[in-house]
Amino acid sequence: MLLGDLSLARQVYANFRAMWEAVGGVAGPDGVFEVTRRADMLYIRSLLVQRVPHMVIDPQVEDAKAPAWAAGLVRGMAGQAGSLMISMPPGREEGPLAGALRREGFTTGSPAPIFMVRFGTPRLPDLDDPDIVLADAEPQLSVARELLGKVFGLPREVFAFYTPPALVNTYVLQHNGKAMAAACLCPFVGTAGIYSVGVLPGARGRGYARRLVWQALRDAERLGLDLAVLSCDPTLAPLYQKAGF
Repeated sequence: MLLGDLSLARQVYANFRAMWEAVGGVAGPDGVFEVTRRADMLYIRSLLVQRVPHMVIDPQVEDAKAPAWAAGLVRGMAGQAGSLMISMPPGREEGPLAGALRREGFTTGSPAPIFMVRFGTPRLPDLDDPDIVLADAEPQLSVARELLGKVFGLPREVFAFYTPPALVNTYVLQHNGKAMAAACLCPFVGTAGIYSVGVLPGARGRGYARRLVWQALRDAERLGLDLAVLSCDPTLAPLYQKAGF
C-alpha cells in the first residue's frame, strides 16, 4: 500500500534513522561517513564529498527557532567542501522549518520519494530462492557491493558502509553463476526495511528485483517482523505493489 497514514510513514522513517545509527556505530576508521547523534539531529559527515553529500536526518527544531537553526546550519557548513542534504521527517515537509531552509537556499528534491509498507499477509512460502545467496562473508560481500555501486552510480565504499553483515542482510541473485542483482534487509525498530534493490541494466525486466524482495520478506518473517517498509521513486511503486506493498 502507498502510505497516506502519517503514523505509518513515520515508521518507515524510524527504520531509516535506526539504520543509519546502527551502521554508523560499527563503521571502522576507514569508513566513508562519520555519524554523530545530536539532540537536534542525526548528522552524517561525508568523507567522499565529491560524490556523496553530507546529511542531516530527523531535525528536531521548535518552530520559533527554525530561522536561527537553519542559519546556524549554513554558517557551520561555511568553508567545508561538499553539499548538504536534509531528510525531513514525515509531516514536516512544509512549515516553519522547511520555509527557513528554503530562505537559506535549500531546494526540494524531485521527484520526492514515496513511502510504502507491507503487512504480514499474504504469507510467503517458506522456501528459499535457489538463485539467491546471503552475502555474509567474502567474496560475496564484495560482489554485492560492486554491483550496487554500478547500479546506483556510487563508490563501492558507500555500500561497504551500509552492509555490515552483523546488522544487515545483503542478498545477491545469480544467473548462470553471474551476479545480476542485489538487495538489503535492515531489521531495525521492529520493522523490516528494504533498501538498495539494484539490478544490472542488461538484466532488468526479468523479475529479479521482485524475487530479491520476496527473499528478504521471507527472512523478515523468520525474524518475527510482520511489517516491511521502504521508500522509493514513484516510478518504482508498481514493482513493489506486485510484491504485496
